[in-house]
Formats: sequence, C-alpha cells, structure tokens
Amino acid sequence: MNTRVAILMALTLAALLPAAAYGQASIVGTVRDTSNAVLPGVTVEASSPALIEKVRTAVTDGAGQFQVVDLRPGAYIVTFSLPGFSTVRREGIEISGSIAVTVNAELRLGALEETITVTGETPVVDVTTTRLQQTMDRDVIDAIPSARQYFNLANLVPSISNGNRDVGGSSGVVAGAVIASGSRAQDSRILIDGMNVAIGAGGSQYMTPTATSRELTFNVTGGAAESDSPGFSVSIVPLDGGNSFGGSLFANGANSAMVGDNLSDELRAQGLQASNKLVSVYDLTAAFGGPLVRDRLWFYGSARGVGNNNTVAGMYVNKNAGNVNAWTFEPDYSRQAETEQTYRGGTMRLTWQATPRNKFSGFWDEQYRCAACEGGGTAVQTIEATPRSATSPMRLAQATWKSPVSNRMLAEAGFSLFGHRTVAGNVVLGGRPRTDGTRDPDLMRVVEQAGLIPGLSYRQPTLYGHHWTQTTVWRGALSYITGSHSAKVGYDGGLNRRILEYESDTGLWYRFNNGVPNQLTLHATPYDVPSNATTAAMYVQDQWVLGRLTLQGGIRYDFLHTTYPAQQLGPSTYYPNVVSFPASDSYRWNDVTPRFGAAYDLFGNGKTAVKVMAGKYVSLGGLSPGGADPDDFTPVQRMATSTARAWTDANGNFTPDCDLASGAAQDLRASGGDLCGAYANANYGTANFSSNFNPDYVQGWGVRPYQWVFTPSIQQQLWPRVSLTVGYVRRVSGNVAVTDNLAVGASDFDRFSITAPSDPRLPGGGGYTVPGLYNVKPEKFGLTNDYRTLANDYGTLIQHYDGINAGVNMRLSALTVQGGLAAEKTTTDNCEVVEKVPELLQVGGVWLPDAYCHIATPFLMNYKGLATYIIPRVDVQVSGTYQNLAGAEFAANYNAPNAVIIPGLGRPLAGNAPNLPVNIIEPAAQYGQRYMQVDLRAGKMLTVAGARLLVAFDLYNAFNANPIQTYNNTYVANGPWLTPTLIEPPRVAKFSVQLDF
Repeated sequence: MNTRVAILMALTLAALLPAAAYGQASIVGTVRDTSNAVLPGVTVEASSPALIEKVRTAVTDGAGQFQVVDLRPGAYIVTFSLPGFSTVRREGIEISGSIAVTVNAELRLGALEETITVTGETPVVDVTTTRLQQTMDRDVIDAIPSARQYFNLANLVPSISNGNRDVGGSSGVVAGAVIASGSRAQDSRILIDGMNVAIGAGGSQYMTPTATSRELTFNVTGGAAESDSPGFSVSIVPLDGGNSFGGSLFANGANSAMVGDNLSDELRAQGLQASNKLVSVYDLTAAFGGPLVRDRLWFYGSARGVGNNNTVAGMYVNKNAGNVNAWTFEPDYSRQAETEQTYRGGTMRLTWQATPRNKFSGFWDEQYRCAACEGGGTAVQTIEATPRSATSPMRLAQATWKSPVSNRMLAEAGFSLFGHRTVAGNVVLGGRPRTDGTRDPDLMRVVEQAGLIPGLSYRQPTLYGHHWTQTTVWRGALSYITGSHSAKVGYDGGLNRRILEYESDTGLWYRFNNGVPNQLTLHATPYDVPSNATTAAMYVQDQWVLGRLTLQGGIRYDFLHTTYPAQQLGPSTYYPNVVSFPASDSYRWNDVTPRFGAAYDLFGNGKTAVKVMAGKYVSLGGLSPGGADPDDFTPVQRMATSTARAWTDANGNFTPDCDLASGAAQDLRASGGDLCGAYANANYGTANFSSNFNPDYVQGWGVRPYQWVFTPSIQQQLWPRVSLTVGYVRRVSGNVAVTDNLAVGASDFDRFSITAPSDPRLPGGGGYTVPGLYNVKPEKFGLTNDYRTLANDYGTLIQHYDGINAGVNMRLSALTVQGGLAAEKTTTDNCEVVEKVPELLQVGGVWLPDAYCHIATPFLMNYKGLATYIIPRVDVQVSGTYQNLAGAEFAANYNAPNAVIIPGLGRPLAGNAPNLPVNIIEPAAQYGQRYMQVDLRAGKMLTVAGARLLVAFDLYNAFNANPIQTYNNTYVANGPWLTPTLIEPPRVAKFSVQLDF
C-alpha cells in the first residue's frame, strides 16, 4: 500500500477520536444549576451582527460543558435555555483572535417565559488554549498613528521584528519576512481567511487589506497540529459587510515642509553627510459594503492607493552615470538620491448564506506596484545601479465554504490562488533596465571595495529579471465538538510554481579597490530557472477538558516534492556552450510531527492560567523549503552560472586583456596584456554540476530540517479587563543542512593568522593577532563539488534560541493599552563541523576566525507598547506608540591584502586573489545605538449627518531622535568604518481624515 495513502487512512480513522477545534475564536463554558450540579442538554446560542447566519448553536454535554466555535470577531450575546429552567442571557461578550472566551452560566428552576439578563466583563484570561498571540482590532488600528500595514503594526508586538522601522509611512510596503521569538524567515505566514499568501522566504510584496479588515491577530510560536509554522503568522479577517450599508473614507499625507531635520554634527563626523528623510507620502482608501440580499448575500469592497518618496542616506546622483568612458563614482552633492514606491489596488468580498447550514465567501484583490521606477539607490548602491521594480498585476482570488452540519460538527473548505508577474529590484527577484537615460548596454557593473563608500555598487544594475510566480493552496477540515471533548481532522495542499528569468547587459562585472581593478566576474546570462513545489499535509488534533485542566494533542504529516521542467543553460557571450537538461526532481520529504499542550485554571476562578506548549515543526515547503531555496537544485542552478577571477589591469585600459573563455591562470603582461587568475569555480563553462546533494537528505522520512519549540507561560488577570502574560520560548533546531566542497578536504587548507591594523577604533587599539583563518592550497584552487547534506554527518551543530516575553493587555471603556518587553538570546555552535569543513567559516564572502565557531549573544532587550484614550465629554482621542530596541551588531570586514596575509600564510593567496575579506572583531560582542521611536496622535471626533468623522494630527518620531539603524561594516584600515548607512527618519507631521458611515 502507498505510504501516504496509509497515513491518510490512519489520520481519518483517528478523527473518530475527540479532538480540539483550533484556529478560530470560540465561546466555551460550563452550565450548572443552583445546587452546583452540571446541566446536560442546555441549548446555548451565540448571536452577533458579525454573523450572516445571525446565530450559532451548541448543546451542553454530559459534563455540562459546551463550545461554540468558528466565531468571527465582534460583540456577542449568549443565551442559555433548558425546559423547566429560567433562560439566562449574557450580553457584552467581545470576541477577537482565536481566543477561547469562557462564559459560564447558572440556571435556576423557573417559568419558561422568565429570562435573566446578565451584563458582565468579557474574560481576559483564556484558560483553555496555549497559543501566544496578540490581536489588534479595527478600533485600535484606526486609533493609533501608523502606516496601516501589517508589518508596521506587527512591529509593536515586543517579540516581533521585521527589520523595517517605519516613520510615518516612509518605508512603504515591505516585502521582507517577519521574525517572531527567534523564528526563521521562511516560517513567516500571511493568512487571509486562514490561507497563506506569503511567498519566497516567508515574505510577500502583497499589500494586505489591513485598512479594511476587522482585526489582525499576530501569532508568534506556532500552534496545534493544523499549524504548519512555528514562527510568525498574521491572520487577517476581512470585513464582510452586513445587513446595513456602510463604509469609510480615509486620507492622509505629508510633504517635505512637514518633515524635520535630525542630521547632527555627530553623525556628519561619523561620515553621514546626508540623511534619509521623507519627501512625500500619501494614503487614500475608500470602502463600502452592505446587503445585496438581506441575511443572505453581503458584499464589501475597497480601493486603496499609497505612495511615498524618500531621500537616500549618504547617496547622491552620480555625475558619471551612463558614461561608458568614466570608471569612477563622482557624487553630485547638490542632488541627493531619492527613491519612490507606489501601490494601487482594489478588493471585493462576497459572503453568501446559501442555506441555514451552508455559507460561502469569495475574495478578490488586485494590485499594481512600482518601486524605483523613478530614482532609486541605497547607501551602497547608486541610482543607475538600481533596476526598476514593478509588479503588474498582483492578484489574489479566494473562495471558502463552511457548514455547521450539526450542533456538534463543522465542515469547512477553502481555495486560494495568488499570482503575479514581477520585475523587482534585487538579485533574488530580478529587475528591469532603467529608462532615465543612465542605461548603456556597454556599461560594466563595478563594486568598489574601498573609496568614498566601501562596498559601493555603481554604473550598472545587478542581474535583471522578469519573473512569474503562482501560489495555489487548498484546504479542508472536519471538526467534531462536544462540551468537554473536541476533534479536528484536516488536509492542506499547495502548489507553488515560478519561472525566474535572468539577464544582464554585458555578463561581465568588475571589482575595484581604490579605483584599481582587482577582480572580474563572468555570468552565463541569460537563463531561466523554472521550478514547482508541491506540498500536502494531513493532521488530527484532540482536546480534553478535565475540570480545571485542558489537555491538547495532535499529530501532523507533511509532504514536500519539488520538480523541475526541462531547461537549458547557454549559449551566451561568456558561456558559449549549450547544456540541456531533462525534467527532474529533488526534494521528496515526508515527516510526522507531534504537538502537545496543556492549560490549567490555577485557582478555578478563570483569572490565572498556567500553560505549556511543545511541538516539532518541519521547515516549511513552498518556495523556500528547509531554509534552502528549491531552485538551488534546479539543473541550471546546480551549474556554475558565474565565476570570479583575479585581474590585474596591467595596461590600465579597463579591459581584461586575456582569454576569458579559458579558466586557467594567464600572465600576459610581458606582451602588453593583463594578469588573470584561474576561475574561482573550475566548473564554469563546462557541463559539470557544481552543486550536488546527498540523496538521503533530499528524499526520505524525518530528514527535513526542523525545530522543537517549547513555550511555558502564565496569564493573570490583574483587574477586570486587564491581564498580564509572561512566557518563555525555547527553540532547538535539528537536521541542519551544510554544504561541503568534496573537491577539497580539511587538509587542503592552510591555517594561518594575520595581525589586525593598529587603529584606536578596534578593540584594544588593534594590533592584535587574528588566528584561525584558512586559505585553500593553490593547487586546489577553483575545484568545486559542493555537496548538500546534514551537519550530523560531520559532528554536532547547535542552533538555539531563548526568549522571555512579558506583556500587558488593558481594554477599558475609554483606555486601551498593549505593550511589554522581550529579552532574546541566540546560540550557535558549529565547532565540530568546521574542523572537517573549514569552508563553512566563509559566510557571505567574509571569513570568520575559527575561534568564533561558538557564538552566544547576550540577552537583547526590546520594549514596545501602544495606548489610546478618548477624553470624556470633548470627544478627543489621543494615542501613541513606543519602541525601544536593541542596536545593530557590529562587524569589521577587513579586506586583508597579501602584504598582511603573507607573513602568516607564508605565501600569497591562492588564485592570485588580491585580498581576503575577514571579520577581525568578535561577533555578538559590540552593538550600536539603541533605537527609540515615539509616535503621537491627537484627533477630534465629530458627528456629521449621522456619520463619524475623525480629524487627526500625527507626529511620527515625535522627539526627532536620530539613532543609527544600520552601519557600513566594511573596515578600511584607519579609513571609513561603521559609517551610518541608515538612521531613524526625522520627525514627520501628518494630517488624516477618516469618515465612517
């Protein structure tokens, strides 16, 4: 019998066991009579305007317990009725996120027509679920000063970071992944109606419908068996419409006259002569919804346009841009570089209650994006070296079905299709040529190692690309719910397809050191990289309520398979051969992982809950399975598609006068030519693969990289509607993959040391010995046979994370406060592995001394919070947000020349290399300034023709702070080092208007 079929049958049979229904909010509780005896058979009805079907019903079981599941956010009334007893009606229950709200009731003997109405506070302590999450509802999103993007709002959760620190909308829509409590980038998930739209390494260029959503729930440590991710996920609940027409209009913006200046003399002394600041920003949103057929068919649509323009820190227009005869960067200090981004999009959602037990919903979102279409650049990349980036269109289509088959059974299914054609501005996602006159097909891209800006890229963009991506997911689940037991069995499927198209104008890049060529790089462009990744998962999960103790358990099966259509490499200018490949595959992973959880109502009063959650999570599939891009194993990507070689331009004509088609070292200086080193990858230009893999790693059971996550926590009600949560997160990674170049062994490297330059900025003033560096023996230079396998084949490799989180949640009638702290520490140790595979000490092209094979950061502290308050009688709303974050880690990446290398190595570097990049300071030992940001808002609420109007004034970075966010870590002896490349943007004032009707 097929193994996967057997697992499917086993999980289906397991669904007959009671298990928990997770992922949506629920109302749970126990019904008793006045003698404290439990009452089975009580009808429990939860009603809310948020439900198109109006009412959800459950019946208490033999233990007097009930669960009403799959509830949308909103205000609920819960009614308890049993013949012979008075009816109890509980009002004012607020539901959000995936919280389980406990609502108990006591029924007394009485007349059938008697109804007792009880109004009380919504419980703030969840005594049954174990997931760590924070929810921001529509009221909070509208009230606080923010750019109304999910990643900006997520940054206000203490244990979450995404590397983006927005001031007044300056960052636009960010495509990067979000990290939560030490999670991996590829664990990031964006869920619309429970279905993922994140692509790549967990990020997405998608502008989520944050501005027209009922709420956002941020999860930080995974969940039950239905959850595929142990890290960050944001669950977005779009607005449905309702039985009455309504909508909103929103507008805000600012221009350069409303922006401050925080470039200080101290920053100028550190080398930053021009800061990054907002030039203009706007956000326009219109939304409207209501009934097409009352109680049967609702709609909600929106349109949104956002845009921003910023100056680029430390970057100016290059006077030599587009000039094929000019080889230097000459900044025009009268024209600072600027970059912009625009988004346009519209959404439509339909909700149809086809029958009392069948509800369907559909969602459509279409967006058009453009970034760096005008201007461009970064602190280490000029405008002309920045490709245009556009996505036209980006399209999301979803459909879901839900059916409460009975009071004890819920069936659901969904389908999602997310696709876009993108031309994005980086090597990973591609880019298109510029149209501003700076492009010339004969220009060579240049990277300058030293000069005015160490690491500067100028003259020509990196690789261009025109990529197509499509992510399709589907899911189905069946839940069986009683009061004290509940069960859920489900299936998730997915297909990720993409074609990466790479091209460049010349296929040849140069590297300079102080304007002198010392290396060139050949590229085999153009070429295409098509890939498909199929995922499947089946799970069953279970929950028991045993008095004050709730136990949860589950098991999940995950499958990943990647396939590659037929493809070809070459011919091109610097890759004249043609190599064709038939269709193939690589990853075929199967995994079964457990999940456990327990929650205990410590004193039985629903005010103190002790919780623990533990689970094993495999690295996610899709476009970045296992932390490694599946394109690594496409036949084309396994080839050497580029290679560097040392170059001495002896005749000074900026043309490599040697045979570039030959990979051997050539010294033609005696005949008027140049010195060209051997190919750094001897496979370039041949039909040989450079990358191979261990079949036992890419195919099999239990070999996929994984994490164990352990999360104990305690939640305490401090006062009514005020709670404190303290938790600890421990992550332990396993099955970590490494790449070993089998063409060379540890004995093929010479170990040596260098002396750091004497420099008062270095520890102890410099001049110390930097031991434990490696250089391959000259006779082995260029030999490449990279082999991907598990680190366990070589020894123990440790990747651990420890985090402590504490947060307060306060929701009073006029005051809302959310905030807390996170202390985070990471530990990595690959000492046993690098003894056998020393090339692993080279990360991102920079060598790390082997003494630093064990790295443990200190506990890094982050503090965040938000608050909103409505001043009584005057209807003035004031709010603010606060962030105080650890600074960036320092490095000193020194391009050590042969003059420094030879005394320790006893010879020049292999391959005629002119220098060796080395980090000469201890990792995780020095950090930059802490980042502090305070944003404030004051708004007046008015009533206009029955509509609510909010006119607000915002101050972002209210104190005009200027901490350095990022540094240039390229070290030049007694020259530039730690030059600020990005600071906190200066104070921004914005006006906004929002009309809700």
